[in-house]
Amino acid sequence: MPVDSKLLEAAEGFLELGLAEPALESLEGVSPKAREEDAYSFHSLAGEAYRLLQNYDSALGHLLQAKKSRSNQISTYIGLGWCWKRLGKLDKAIESLQEAEVIALKSGEESSLALVLFNLACYYSLAGQKELMLDRLRKAFLIEANYRHSVADESDFDPFRDDPDFVQLISEVI
Repeated sequence: MPVDSKLLEAAEGFLELGLAEPALESLEGVSPKAREEDAYSFHSLAGEAYRLLQNYDSALGHLLQAKKSRSNQISTYIGLGWCWKRLGKLDKAIESLQEAEVIALKSGEESSLALVLFNLACYYSLAGQKELMLDRLRKAFLIEANYRHSVADESDFDPFRDDPDFVQLISEVI
């Protein structure tokens, strides 16, 4: 296995353990040629590392490069949405997850679609878009009922916690 592949693999392993700094150290050793040839892997790993370090501006730069390299990766759009939200750009967070929703629908990956729908519901809630929030949350529940348990701990839904339509949706049995 070439050195660059080992470094990318090491970075991925560190990220699976939640170790962002060692992941970035591994990525620093990746040659410029390998960074160009496997731009998606390099930038998606760097974006995730910076996201874990809460350096959202750096994460965005890498995730946007990853998106440019491979525009059909749902995880990239979720990462972009995460960063945009934390930088106070909710409109861009929603836009990123709307793109992810289209990709997930085309791919037929139900678990990915449920994750995207749940997160999109969170962002719609924060944006005060009740009907869109309820629609995406309902769809997420239909695909993956376990998301119903996540609602109680998700502060993004606080703006609608006492809304009768929201209360009815989260209390329905599927």
